[in-house]
Amino acid sequence: SLAGAIPSNFSALSKLVEFLVQENSLRSSNLEANIFNFIDPLVQRSLKVLDIARNNFTGTISEAVFALPSLQVLFAGSNCFSGALPSNICNARNLEILELSSMSSGPSCRKYIWAGTAFEGVFTSFVATNKMQGALPACVFGLPRLETMNVNGNNLLGVLPTTISPSLEKISLSRNKLS
Repeated sequence: SLAGAIPSNFSALSKLVEFLVQENSLRSSNLEANIFNFIDPLVQRSLKVLDIARNNFTGTISEAVFALPSLQVLFAGSNCFSGALPSNICNARNLEILELSSMSSGPSCRKYIWAGTAFEGVFTSFVATNKMQGALPACVFGLPRLETMNVNGNNLLGVLPTTISPSLEKISLSRNKLS
């Protein structure tokens, strides 16, 4: 039941290996332009696992996330992110699990279609108030250690590559605009 923003002084935790804050009510800091001010890839060189899924984060995913030199696992789905994936996503050469499903449809950014009607308790359909934009870079499919990639439900554009990394075991791409 954590709420509020993650303090920026967490970026000084140089020995941090895992940062798991999933399923809380954490949000982006309104005070700073960098909503990922709790990450510093120059300091957090040992951070392998980052799980910020199912919170209330808004804005865009920072390039700092994919600049973490030891990052192996990233869970960031079910938040209220918008914009494009960072251009440096393919620099995360140690990434093994990439879980970015429904990045724009977290509970705090849903507009319920049947709210205020007689069907409110019957149907739970919603639209996301934030939207991901841009493409899923084809280079992600070539990350050398990537075993699991789940990027469903983001409306991302892109072309599936003709070759993929032999390390990939599980791929979920549903509810995107890929060809």
